[in-house]
Formats: sequence, C-alpha cells, structure tokens
Amino acid sequence: MRLTRRGRVVVVVAVLVAASGLAFGPRSLDALVVPAVVALAAAYLQLRWAESPVAGRAVPPDDHAGRSHTVRLFFGDADGPRPSADAGMRRPFPGTVRERVGDGVVADRLEFDTVVGAAPVEYDLAYEERGRHRLGPAAVTARDVLGLAETELSTAETAEVLVYPEVHAIAGWARRDLRALHDRGVHRERREFDRLREYGPGDSLRDVHWKSTAKYDDIVVKEFTAEAEAEAVSVSAGASAAPGAAEDAVGASGGDGGGAGPTPRPT
Repeated sequence: MRLTRRGRVVVVVAVLVAASGLAFGPRSLDALVVPAVVALAAAYLQLRWAESPVAGRAVPPDDHAGRSHTVRLFFGDADGPRPSADAGMRRPFPGTVRERVGDGVVADRLEFDTVVGAAPVEYDLAYEERGRHRLGPAAVTARDVLGLAETELSTAETAEVLVYPEVHAIAGWARRDLRALHDRGVHRERREFDRLREYGPGDSLRDVHWKSTAKYDDIVVKEFTAEAEAEAVSVSAGASAAPGAAEDAVGASGGDGGGAGPTPRPT
C-alpha cells in the first residue's frame, strides 16, 4: 500500500498545519489536521481488506492475421460465481486496470481508469502474427474513494486467441486455370452414367430422363459420376523444404478469405 500524489499532498498540508499550530496556537489543528488524519485512516482501512478480484474475458473468435476484434474484460468476487459482464462485484472500487497481451497481437490500449467490478472494459485487438497468443493476466491497482492511497492486486486468469496465417486473394489467372481444369474433368466424366434420381432444385433440364419421367408422376434426371465434385483444391505457393515454408505457403494462397467466426465466448 502506498500514498497517491493526492495523499502525499494531504500529508504535507497536515504536517505544515500541525507545525503552524504548534507555533501559533492549536486552533488550526481541528480545522485541517483532524479531517486529514480521519481521511487517511479511512483510506488505510478500506484498502487493508481489499481482495484480488477474479478476471473474465469475452474472447473474440479465432481469425486470420490482419483482422481486428473487440475484447471485453470484466471482474467478479473471488468467493462468488464465475465472473460475467452483467454480474460484476458486490463492492466495486475505483482503480486502474492494466491488461497484458502476447507478442503476436496488438491492443489499441492496455490501461484503463475505471470502477473495477462495475462495468466491463473493452479494447480492440489486432491480429498480427499466426499462432496462439495469450491475453492476461491483468493487474489491478485499487484506490480508496478519496484517491489518497492505492494498493496492487493481481489476477491469475488468462485466455487465448488463435491467429491463422494471413489470407491473400488468388490471382485471377490462377482462378481461371483452376476453373478450366475442373470444367474439363466434368465434361470428360459426364459420359460415365451413375443412376437415375428424382429431380431437385438446380438440376439442368438437359439431364431429364424423359422416358422414365413419362412412366412416373415425378421428374427423373440422370446423375453422372462427375457430380460428386471435389470440395477443396490445394495450391502450393513457393514450396520449399525450409522450416516454416508450409505455413508461408498457406498464408500466400489462402483464397478470398471470407467467412465469419463464432460469437465471443466467456473465458
């Protein structure tokens, strides 16, 4: 526990007033010294029993490098239920929260002057390097209500975010070549008849088997083996035997990089 700048000013003023009272009379003691002593004693008692809170985080989804998401940090009582953004602490207190983040991510701010346990604090987290990166633990500086003294409190809770390699769009000529390669395979394999099945949305009219359709109430279409299409294509970009080359290739040829992640999860 230590005095803040305001607390040191109060002590200096009280000492000067006490010295003045001893020199010129005790009348000024009651007016300034006694309230200062009472305020300092109250600050000591308030912080003497302060306990470290439990930290919780609404962690953003895993995503690719180059993206940004918002992290929510909140606190609860050590002997209470799991901390949440809505519950808070039974006895919030003024203080400063200092968050820590790993090297591969960057926060727009890490220090917050707030009422700890009353409302969550938020910061934007930029994903810069691939890998798992830790958030926390957060450090808390608790102050009394008058801001005369403060004490350091620690938390142990941490969370992780997973950052994927950065996604770059595949060049237009490469997409055209892949599409042409796929189309050639489809045209070649359409000669291999597989079975007849009921017509479904998206089926081409040229695949309707009219003879079978005439015998039944439903439209019947022909299905070919090529309609079991591949769902992914692997692209090698700058393949190398050097360590980390595979990860760099993934980052260089990841496609268009769309897709939304899951909703934030409390940790």
